[in-house]
Amino acid sequence: MKFDPFMGRDVKPGPIAQVHLFIINHPWVCIFITLAWVAMSGYGMRFMEFNNDSRALFADDNKGMQSLVELEDRFSKDDNVIIIVRPHNGDVFTRDNLKLLQQLTDAAWAIPKTQRVDSLTNFQHTLVDGDELNVLDLVGDVDSLSDEELQHIKRIALAEPNLVKNVVSESGHAASVAVTVITDDRRGQDAPMIMEYVENLRDQIVKEHPNVDIMLSGIVAFKSASRSTTENELSSTSIYSGVAILFCLFIMLRSIVSVIQTMLVIMLSIVIAMGTIVWFGVEITPVMGGAPAIILTLAVADSIHLLISYQHQIRSGANKQQAVYESLRINTQPVFLTSLTTAIGFLFLNSSESPPFADMANMVSIGVMAAWFLSVVFLPAMLVVLPQQTFRGGDHDHRIMDGFADFVVDHRKPVFIVSSTVFLILALLSAKNEFNDVWMEYFDETYEVRRATEFMVNELTGNHRLQFAFPSGESSGIMEPAYMQGLDRFAHWARQQPEVEYVSSFSDTIKRLNRDMNGGDPSFYQIPAQRDLISQYTLMFQMSLPFGLGLENQIDMDQSSVRVNVLLGGVSSNEILAFERRADQWIADNLPSYMQVRGVGFDLLLGELSYQNGQGMLVGTALALVVVSLLLVVALRSVKYGLLSMLPNLFPAIISFGIWALIDGQIGISVSIVACMTLGIVIDNTVHFLSKYTRAKEEGQLSSIEATRYAFKTVGIALVATTLVISANFGMMSFSHYYPNASMGMLTAITVAVALAVNFLFFVPMLLFVDHRDNQGASTTGSAPNAAEFNLEGAG
Repeated sequence: MKFDPFMGRDVKPGPIAQVHLFIINHPWVCIFITLAWVAMSGYGMRFMEFNNDSRALFADDNKGMQSLVELEDRFSKDDNVIIIVRPHNGDVFTRDNLKLLQQLTDAAWAIPKTQRVDSLTNFQHTLVDGDELNVLDLVGDVDSLSDEELQHIKRIALAEPNLVKNVVSESGHAASVAVTVITDDRRGQDAPMIMEYVENLRDQIVKEHPNVDIMLSGIVAFKSASRSTTENELSSTSIYSGVAILFCLFIMLRSIVSVIQTMLVIMLSIVIAMGTIVWFGVEITPVMGGAPAIILTLAVADSIHLLISYQHQIRSGANKQQAVYESLRINTQPVFLTSLTTAIGFLFLNSSESPPFADMANMVSIGVMAAWFLSVVFLPAMLVVLPQQTFRGGDHDHRIMDGFADFVVDHRKPVFIVSSTVFLILALLSAKNEFNDVWMEYFDETYEVRRATEFMVNELTGNHRLQFAFPSGESSGIMEPAYMQGLDRFAHWARQQPEVEYVSSFSDTIKRLNRDMNGGDPSFYQIPAQRDLISQYTLMFQMSLPFGLGLENQIDMDQSSVRVNVLLGGVSSNEILAFERRADQWIADNLPSYMQVRGVGFDLLLGELSYQNGQGMLVGTALALVVVSLLLVVALRSVKYGLLSMLPNLFPAIISFGIWALIDGQIGISVSIVACMTLGIVIDNTVHFLSKYTRAKEEGQLSSIEATRYAFKTVGIALVATTLVISANFGMMSFSHYYPNASMGMLTAITVAVALAVNFLFFVPMLLFVDHRDNQGASTTGSAPNAAEFNLEGAG
């Protein structure tokens, strides 16, 4: 027998009611349609392609990335592994330690994808015999060297600018072997493969030389650590978060079946989102890894609202068809509004400077609309098909919520004053945050790459590379003395800057050759004044270099430009940007027009992206929330309530960033997306409370005070449940050893909790003040004419 709540009444159901009836009377059709959609979307996942290359963060038309790629095509790509050697005796220039460095240098050539190996021992030292220039390894047969010769090598090395703070420390207590590799990290396979080989080599060397510490750093080491971190997060933190979600869902729903139904809605929503985005030909990037967590927030919220309303109706004596119908009737509009406005808000992020963030936003938009469909079609159909459950308890929760509602209503003025003061102070503190990232600190001290890089920066050399390819304006123009002197002046200026650890400039090599060709006279350690002399030195030196150690990493093919590398220490993204601006200004003021160039580097691009994307995210989120509020004006058919909703929608993000200013104060790429991530749950709180409030006033003809009590009674528990579940999920992420995940998890949990507090302690009293005329003469004890009837029957 078909269910028809209008039977015997002269009422014609509207189109939405007819849809509800179709779901209840044809549940298997709805389940089949849903599963077919999931299967079709999920089938697309077999075509999924991953792009783990961090350069995917930049659009094809990004000028900075185009400049970097063009520079690497002319010279070489600088992906590297740094093998750091720290002898326990504090001196790398002993016979045993130099033999170890030679052994490591020779073994490094066998590392997969190796293009070049630079170390103290294979440094190309120049010796002059009459008019003949000899270029030899600085360290030859170690066993044949006397103690005096070892000390002579040490003096040469520690006076050579191409070695000190590059592959050997200033005091000679540590050294490194720098291995340049060619990687294709589109699929992220090269870095783990290279590091596995290097780690095995390291373990073998350490076993043979127990009195030496060997540490691994470099670009490839960071890439490999990022990949392994992602895998670890999936296998550890994600599991803990999942357990926390299940536990909190069971606490709030008190039904294993309801928990399973909610988790099913979450998983199917994510499958639809991922499968659909793959069908559109989008590659999956690490940035998009945050999309499932955002989709989860809306899927949980939608399901909890439906299920708690359903359970309330069952406890009130309704059968499952009646309970499903009433649950749909009172929740369909707010759930749809929440999902639609969230999807629209995320679509604003298509203007992001970084394509993966736009892809992530599109995936979330698809996912939240899928979660809406599953919540109002698939979930109710399952409730109808499954045997009717008996739900016990819940009265205690409602008594607590009723007591809290009485407190807020009866003390609305002091509650509003106190909450407004606290929230305003926290909102003002948000201005103390700054857009900044410290890449080295993405990994905590439990990671070897973090410990190794900290030692390298503090004791050996820098880890952030900026490259300046100075043009000469013509083929072989680098041989001009004026050009080479310009390079030398820039190198000298750069070495004076506090952030700079090391500068590599071919002008140093020319000065060294000029000195050596003039009997080692220190006064000749300068750029020659004759072009033909510079050309002769360059040719002689280049022809004497062994295979693999040529000048192609410094000089381009037609000798029209030279690349100068500047290594900065463990600086933040802001400090990298600040140095680049100073360098640009110095070049503009001190070098001729034909030598004008801007520095490029991947770390520099990340710093610019962090700043631009952070600002864009926050501005885009604010604009999205304004648009959302305007949509609510139309949906609620009330300009007053739509405009009022702007405050509880905007405040949580601002307030939570104020709290973040007290905790950390740094807004990086991971933290900047939190405002977008929490957009859905912030809107969910406002929309559901307002929809119940306005429904009570319109259908039940209740006063504002009684409508507030009704809203607390019907939706308060669901909002608390949603906040608890989502806060538990992201709160577990805050224990991650990977800073982007930990910071994002912590701030998201804070924002979700703040959103509920703003809704209950600020928005509700403000709503009552705005509707104060309706409050005049209204009872505060639930005696409004229609209050009891409306609350009992749910306006059914």
